[in-house]
Amino acid sequence: MANIFTGVNRLFYLIIFLLAGVGSAHAAFTPLNLVPGLPDIQSPVQIDVTYTFNAGTGIGTLSAFGGASQLNLSSGTQAISGGVFNLNALIDTNTMSATGGLTINGTSNGAGGSFGDPLLTGALSQFGAGAGDPLEFLFTGLGGSTAALFGESAGVILSNSGFAGSLLANFGTGGNFSASANTAAVPEPGPLAMILLSGVVMIQLSRKINQS
Repeated sequence: MANIFTGVNRLFYLIIFLLAGVGSAHAAFTPLNLVPGLPDIQSPVQIDVTYTFNAGTGIGTLSAFGGASQLNLSSGTQAISGGVFNLNALIDTNTMSATGGLTINGTSNGAGGSFGDPLLTGALSQFGAGAGDPLEFLFTGLGGSTAALFGESAGVILSNSGFAGSLLANFGTGGNFSASANTAAVPEPGPLAMILLSGVVMIQLSRKINQS
């Protein structure tokens, strides 16, 4: 009986430790390490980025605006007509949280299907940043004609944005539309699933210890 309670206690403390780790992960912005899949909307060297930081409020305003040229599907690549990429985010460096939205306008017709305007919309759910480019954004609540293809979430990887590692200073591309955006289907991170999996593993280990 003592061994059983010891195993349960160990499991309890492990879950508390993992929960604390999840909480601490939100104490600072870190890279999301997004792995792009298909579908994928490409905006190569077509995006102008502006980030303005307000030292009084601790909030930065980010705008990424430009074109969207091609839609990559499992069946092949389709051109986008009238493609416009528009991403906006408010980044709070006090609470390390971010809100914003994504709208990609345009139409695309090809072997993979016909898609009307807008192609994709979404609400910002996670923001990631490291020591420099790229910046990463995860959007959920998707809408638009390609939303069903993306599933539950879409990730945007914004490269060559002018970001040098600090969200406490202004940066951008200076109006020369030199940044690139890759908008792709990505699996949404699931820290709670990892916790539950760890708990199952610990239960199995505790049973083995108790049986020995």
